[in-house]
Amino acid sequence: MPVTIVDVTFFGMYLKLDDVTQLDFVNGHPRDLTLHLEDEEGPFSIECLIFEATEQGIRALFKHGSFELADRLSRFIVRQKQTA
Repeated sequence: MPVTIVDVTFFGMYLKLDDVTQLDFVNGHPRDLTLHLEDEEGPFSIECLIFEATEQGIRALFKHGSFELADRLSRFIVRQKQTA
């Protein structure tokens, strides 16, 4: 499902659905969101927990499954801020 990431931190993100008709599906699956990212190191993904989903946007927390994934996400965020 295509989304637009509005804000991202080490702890979570705020995003907007490109198709708000998918909101009911999102609300029915608060633990089924995975963010797929790619950087110089290659593709990686991080599971998320949705705690708020409205027509205005979705707020989700990252489930840092390991220290390695947490470090990778941290490096990704730093690189994104440097290019912004």
